[in-house]
Order: sequence, then C-alpha cells, then structure tokens
Amino acid sequence: MIMNLKQKAMIARAGNEAKMMGNDYIGSEHVLLALLRQGEAELSRRLALQGIYYFQVREDVAILFGMKEQKQESQEVTQVVDELMREAQDLHESSQGKLSFEDCVGTVLPRHPASVAMELLRRYHVDLDEPQEDRGIRVLDEQEALRCLNFGEVPPLVCRDHEMELLVEILLRKEKANPLLIGEPGVGKSALVEALAVRIQNGDIPQLAGHYIYELDLNALVAGTRYRGDFEEKVKNLLALFRAHPDAILFIDEIHQMIGAGRSEGSIDVASVIKPCLARRALRCIGATTLDEYERHMKSDRALQRRFQCVLLREPDTADTVAILKERCAEYGRYHDVEMSAELIPALVELSDYYLPRGHFPDKAMDVMDLCCVRASRSKERKVSAERVREVVREMAAIPLAPDQRLTRCMRDLQEFSELPAWNEPLFQALRQLCEERCGHAMLRCWALCGDTRVIRDMLGMISEDFFCQPDLISVDAGLLFWQKEEVMRQLERTPFAVLFIHGLSRLSAREKALLADELNTGVLRWHEQKALLRHALVVLHDEQEDVLRSFCASVRPDLYLRADSGSGSHAQA
Repeated sequence: MIMNLKQKAMIARAGNEAKMMGNDYIGSEHVLLALLRQGEAELSRRLALQGIYYFQVREDVAILFGMKEQKQESQEVTQVVDELMREAQDLHESSQGKLSFEDCVGTVLPRHPASVAMELLRRYHVDLDEPQEDRGIRVLDEQEALRCLNFGEVPPLVCRDHEMELLVEILLRKEKANPLLIGEPGVGKSALVEALAVRIQNGDIPQLAGHYIYELDLNALVAGTRYRGDFEEKVKNLLALFRAHPDAILFIDEIHQMIGAGRSEGSIDVASVIKPCLARRALRCIGATTLDEYERHMKSDRALQRRFQCVLLREPDTADTVAILKERCAEYGRYHDVEMSAELIPALVELSDYYLPRGHFPDKAMDVMDLCCVRASRSKERKVSAERVREVVREMAAIPLAPDQRLTRCMRDLQEFSELPAWNEPLFQALRQLCEERCGHAMLRCWALCGDTRVIRDMLGMISEDFFCQPDLISVDAGLLFWQKEEVMRQLERTPFAVLFIHGLSRLSAREKALLADELNTGVLRWHEQKALLRHALVVLHDEQEDVLRSFCASVRPDLYLRADSGSGSHAQA
C-alpha cells in the first residue's frame, strides 16, 4: 500500500507505541494507544468522558499481549492496520475535509471485524453503534452542569436591539470574542442571551448558524468534588469538550462566582482554569453580572477582566417598560385565563416605578402584572381591574396607598397628641400635600421644625407609622451626619418610604451646611460612589435655635416651617 503523509504520521506514532512495548509489529491496539496519547481525536474524547485514558488501556494491552524490555529494530505493519489506514483515507476524502484524519481512524478502528482494538473497547462497554459524525454537539447535552438554551421559547425581545447587535459583533471577533453583560438585577441579562440562542436556532443570525449556547451551573460543577484535584479535573474535561466543539458557546450567569469557586487548600478556582482558554480563543464565553459585583470582584482580577468586552445593559425607562409589558400582557392573560388589558399597563408601570424603588424595570413591573393575573384568576374574575393593580402594589410596597385613609388616621392621632395643639392646622395642610400627588425624582417633602426635640421626635414617629408603616424614624445628629451618612443611606435603601429626621443643624460647619443643602435641593444623598434618592422620604430639619434653622432654610426652601415658643405654643408657616 502506498501511504500519504497523514497515514505515514499515524503509522509512525503507532510504531512508537509498539517500540515502547517491545513489539515487533504494529497492530490496531498500537493505533488506539497513539490516538489516546494524542488526545485530539473524537474517539479519545469519548473515552475520556467515560473515564478511560491512555495509561489504563496501555496497561491492559500489556497484560493481554505482554511487554518486552528489548527494543525491536524492525516492525511489520499488520494487514488489519493496513486496511484501517485505507478505510480511514476513504472516509476522510468522502467527508471533504470536514472530519480530520485522526477522527476517521477513530471511526473505523472500533468497527473493523478483526481489530484487537474493537475487542478492547467492547470490554470497556463503549457504545460502538452510534455514528461519530451524528453525535456532534450532543456530547455537551450529557453534562449535568450544562443546559442548552437554543431550544427554549422566549418572548419577543423589545427595546434591546442595540445590545443584541453589540453581543453578536463581539462573538464574531477574532480576539476577545467574550461579551460580558453588566446590569442591575432584573434588567434582562439572561433574557438577552436566551433570545440570542433562539434566534441562532431559527436562523436569524447567519454568521452564527450552527452555533449552540450552553449555560453553566457552577453549583452542579462544584458538587461531588470531595478531594483535591477533583474539581480541576472536572473543569478541564468540560473545557476540553468546548475546545472540541468550536460551535459551542459557554454562558455563565453570575460570572463573578467563578472567582473562588471550587478553591481549597492547594487547588485553584474556575477563573484561573478558564483564563488560558479565553486568552488562546479556545473558548467563547458570555458572562453576566451586576455592576456592584463587577466592581467588587472582577475589577480586582485584571487578567480576567481584559479577556472580556463589556456590554452595559441599562435599566429601561418607563416608556420602554410599557412597550415590553404590552408585548407580554396577552401571554400572561392566556396563561392565567384572564384578560389583562393593555390600557392598564401605563398606570401599572407608574405605580411600580414609584412604590417599588428597590426593584428594577422590567422585572418589578412584570412581577406586579403576574401577581395581578394570579389574584384575578383565583377570585374568578374575567378581567384585571385598576383596583386590583393598586391592591397588589400596596401589598408589595408594604405601605398604604389610599391617601384618604392615611390622612384620616394621621389627623386623628395628631388631635390626640396634646403636646403641640397649635401646630395641628398647618400640619394637616402639609399632610394633605403629601397625599395629593407624587413628586417625581426630587425629594418628597421637606419640613423645618423648631422646638423641643423630644416632642417633635414623638410627633414624627406617629406620622411615620401612619403614613409609611415605619414605627421608627431614621434619626441622625447633624454633627455626625457625614460620619454616619453611609449607614443612613443603607437605612433609606431598606426603607425608602420613611421620615429622615436631621436635628442639631447648628453643629454643622459652613461647608457641611452647603453640601447638605445641595443634596437636599437635588434630592440625592451621596457618599463616594454611592447614592440614595430622597424621592420617597419626608425630610425634617430641626434645631432649637430658630436663627440657625431659618438661615439654613433660606438655601433649602422647605415646604413647611413651624416653630413653637416656649410658653404660648404659637406657630408660623412659611
């Protein structure tokens, strides 16, 4: 037989295996060992998935056929190997180069009737009946830690066309083809990747035709790794599969968890194992994380950071959220067997925007819509009403939304509060203003009160409980404000509907007063890179020195100014 270069190279590698075993012939078992040692053929990868490796097979061959210490100078190629090379070459030519010559050898090797390698593989219970070329990407489907996203059903993607284009362009790059989606929880990072996978499957993106996106479950990957080295082995085997299937794209949600995942004494984490693959473009990976986690974890690992290209997903505004929910409302209605009118969507989004500040669009608005449909379905209602929407938002926000009820309860309690009866009328007017309308992104209201600290604190506690269902004030001494501002902002984040009581303004320096006045006028508290909005808070300024309070209020312009004389209990309103 006249052999070409590929056949000669395979025979040479098999001959080396025969020499090391002291055999004077080159048989099919030596060809099998050569494929396993190289590790690039599909057959070797299939065996590795079943825990069958080169040294195990080599030991079994030595037991079956013996091993001699002396090296044989001449080797004869057996007839079986000759036929194997011919069949592999025919298969390679018929595939028109789609299959490598090594893969063709691995395909015909276990199927030759006189092949010793076939008998060896039968002992390992390897499935020999499934065609290699038909198996393809399905090897990845067998991994417990992976989930293919291409065959899901995702709703139409609205208002994310620009981000989708950026995502596709990065995946098509020659270098750093690894997008990193950064956005707040609930803005739709995972939904964007799922939409991309379905579009690829539907043929909407020709440049990525035939590609598959697999989501990695890090918890499943770490599970069962009891001993040192087990985790690294699992990660390396997984990466080897992705290298073998260049049409597969890895998606890691909450990718910051890679840093430290699986790390123990003497071992390394996922990030350290995956970085070389990303650098050599042996793997394409889509990551997703929040801005806070990116700043906290990924920025500290510069080597990992520079291997990704960031795509910032901003929170949709109210108009985009309305458009998204109008596309989804019919779907939710069919699922719950109720009618969800598109006319309710703007009001639903507005209420969600104001009363659920801790969530993000579109997730929080979709939560409201879903729960409204559930409530209507359980109540045997055919249609979701506007009152049902308000009821759901009221319960999710944990504050009373009915202004008349809040006002009535608060006025009743203030009338029973006998410490400052002269304040009742201006307070009632100010409380009516609180109930009338929402005030956009600025501060909800600002009051300036001058008088006894204890009495004012008790009165504000009553208002806080009646209006915001918060029995405790967010109270801070102005002299300690800039030392405690971070803690104050954390409290506002936990309870955005609250009364912020800032007392003792006379203890502030001129510069601190100017900074505080600027923050109150803009409605935003700032501390380094952090910020807290005051759009839901009632801010109350207090000092026992009226001249100090009036001087500060000249730069803030409060909605209500009240003072109590020590004797008469008189009041003045500005």
